[in-house]
Amino acid sequence: MAGRASQATMPAHQVVVDSWDKALDGVEAGQSIAFGGFGLSGVPIDAIHQIRRRRSLKDITAVSTESGISDFGLGLLIESGQIRRQICSFVGRCKVMERAYLDGHLELEWRPQGSLAEALRAGAAGMPGIYTPTGANTWIESGEVPMKYDSKGNVAKYCPKRETKMFNGRKFLWETAITPDVAFVKAKVADRLGNCRFATTARNFNVVMAQATSLTIVEAERIVDIGELAPDDIHLNGMYVDRVIQAERREPVYERLVFADEQGQGSFDEARHLICQRAAQEFADGMYVNLGVGMPTEAAALAKTDVHIQTENGLVGVGGLPRRGEQDPDLIDAGKACIRYRPGAAAFDSAESFLQIRGGHLSLSMLGAYEVSQYGDLSNWIIPGKKVSGMGGAMDLVSNPLHTRIIVLTKHNQKGSNKSKIVGQCSLPLTGARCVSRIITEKAVFDVDPREGLTLVEMARGLTVDKLRAQTSAPFKVATDLKEIQTEPARPTSKL
Repeated sequence: MAGRASQATMPAHQVVVDSWDKALDGVEAGQSIAFGGFGLSGVPIDAIHQIRRRRSLKDITAVSTESGISDFGLGLLIESGQIRRQICSFVGRCKVMERAYLDGHLELEWRPQGSLAEALRAGAAGMPGIYTPTGANTWIESGEVPMKYDSKGNVAKYCPKRETKMFNGRKFLWETAITPDVAFVKAKVADRLGNCRFATTARNFNVVMAQATSLTIVEAERIVDIGELAPDDIHLNGMYVDRVIQAERREPVYERLVFADEQGQGSFDEARHLICQRAAQEFADGMYVNLGVGMPTEAAALAKTDVHIQTENGLVGVGGLPRRGEQDPDLIDAGKACIRYRPGAAAFDSAESFLQIRGGHLSLSMLGAYEVSQYGDLSNWIIPGKKVSGMGGAMDLVSNPLHTRIIVLTKHNQKGSNKSKIVGQCSLPLTGARCVSRIITEKAVFDVDPREGLTLVEMARGLTVDKLRAQTSAPFKVATDLKEIQTEPARPTSKL
């Protein structure tokens, strides 16, 4: 019958194994090993536990965008001393990873998240690497990112400097391809040929990691017979898969679980609320937007417009926080919070997500900042030797400001001091150079020109220009039609 698999042509070769000893055959000490996942979603946790039990599997170079949290994810193998080096983009809440890095026990080769995805995809395609605008004019380009510290906290080794080339007047960096020896992948469903289907945001890096390696081992929550997965339902085809093993049943683990009825609880921060109210005015119907954690997400919740929210771990159509009982560990946003999706939402893997981001297909991106300069330079990913968050996808998000408008939401001054976060020149490593087009604080709204600098276009009630100059460490011009910041969200008059 048309459209159905023929039993007469059922493949004989199958890849399912019944033990971890068989699954791990060929996995050796000193190898480079890719681990799928983002946050705690799509993480091959059974494989991690099995490697941890085999302490002879050490000196590993791990390839993973992050390490989860200290007691779930690659933090377990960092704590056991089995990972010597990691190619990554984010530390986040994994304190054991941050401590091992700063204490000199762990090498971190930093790659922006989109560059990591593209380097893996290049490896899968048999290409030596790719050119990308991500990281231009930052420490990624200049080779100043610490790869390893010594026991005294001094930098012992730096990440490699990038080759650069100009295309159509823009600077691009060369990112070498990544081809790990082994990949561990977590699938929702796999058949006996190795075809896999993933659940919403659990697809993330799993697909491209499986494609880039010589040996791919899948742990699947459910294994089905050949033919039960329709061709259109397969996200990773069995060509890339060498072994499939049944995953253990585990209780769901959540990195951030906040329910819809808890949103907005806690102490009221008037300055933060004012920033979010003003930022909500930047959205227009039909926009595709990416939002940083915190104030940008809160601003979207206040908007009176219908926007499509994209999260870089693989979903467009974010629908807010779940109600109690709706939480799904495979459905999270970039801040690792459980979410819902709206009707019309679409899921995809990390490589496609950063295609959307880097290619300028988003209308707008809102981010926070440690510092932002008068010409739109942004710093928000590291305070060397002290705070190590990692750039995650931020460098990619600001890499195409000609097509995606970049707005920074930030308190005007540093926490606990009067030091301005708007500066003449950033003192911290850059996330992006001359990329920000608007800055919104509780005191002012500035438009940013990469050549002319800042123009004050709105100011909070009760402030004077002179007072604002005294509280801002960068020079600025004043618009002839200077307005007062509106404290209630207003519908934009036109789309950007």
